Amino acid sequence: MEIIYLVVFFLLLPIILIGLIYVDSKSSYNEISIEMWTKESGEFYFSVPCYIWQESKKRRAKEIYSQNTILDFDGYKYGITNLGGVFPRTNGGLFFERELRFWGIPLHVLQSVRNTYLTINQYGSGIINIEVNNNEIINEIISIKEYISNDTLINGIDKEVMNNFLSKILSGERMERGEAKAAYDTFLKYEPLLSLSVNIISIIKDFFSK
Repeated sequence: MEIIYLVVFFLLLPIILIGLIYVDSKSSYNEISIEMWTKESGEFYFSVPCYIWQESKKRRAKEIYSQNTILDFDGYKYGITNLGGVFPRTNGGLFFERELRFWGIPLHVLQSVRNTYLTINQYGSGIINIEVNNNEIINEIISIKEYISNDTLINGIDKEVMNNFLSKILSGERMERGEAKAAYDTFLKYEPLLSLSVNIISIIKDFFSK
C-alpha cells in the first residue's frame, strides 16, 4: 500500500509543481514584504522569503528593491546597495523555502527640509530622497507626469529628466543631489509647469537655497 502511495505522489508531483509555477506567473506581487536580519557582529542584510518555484516573485522583488531603494526599519533609514542572491531561509525551513537577500548601508541625515506635501532628506555622498507626506501630492504628481508626457512643446530629453525625477518621488527611490538639481532647473524652463508643480518646486527651491 505504501508503494502505491509513493507512486501516486510522484505521479502527481509534476502536476502540482506546474500548478504552483502557473499561479506564481499570474500573480502581480504589487506589494512584497522585506525583512532585516542583524548578526552579532553588527553586519546586516535584508531578505524576501520565497519558494524555489517563485521566479516571478523573485523578479518582482528585484524591481521593487532595486539598487538605491531606501528602507525604513524602526525609524532608521537604510539604502540597498546590491543583490546578494538566493539563499536558504535564515530561520530555517523546508527544503523548498528560500530567500532573496539584499545588502545595504545605514543612511545618516545631513539636511532635511519639509513642507505639508513633501520631505527632502540628504544623506552622505550627496544622496537624497524625497518622501511623500500625503495622498494629495501623489495625485498632483501623477497629473504632472501626464501633462509632461502629452505636451508636444517639451523636448524628449527634458521629458525623460522630469518624468524620471517624479517617478523616483512616487517610488521613494533615492537619487543624486545633482539629479534633483537638474530636474529643478528643467522645470524652470517651462512656465506652465511652474503653476502645476508649485508644491514641488517650492520645497526644492528651499532645499537648494540652504
